[in-house]
Amino acid sequence: EMGYHNAQFNFRLDQTRIGEIFNGQTPSRNGGELMVTNPPEGFPVPELPDMPNEHASGLYDLNS
Repeated sequence: EMGYHNAQFNFRLDQTRIGEIFNGQTPSRNGGELMVTNPPEGFPVPELPDMPNEHASGLYDLNS
């Protein structure tokens, strides 16, 4: 629906020439055009509480 199956996301901040390679008719059966685009907007990373150390039984706490 969103067309991501035909998109190549470009995560580089500088200009690239990837669009010269990744373009034209898609090879899949659904048709469409290949395109290079900026990645979709993300979301803020949630702040989670600290987790206690987890390790194999019998080991002592490596932080103490």
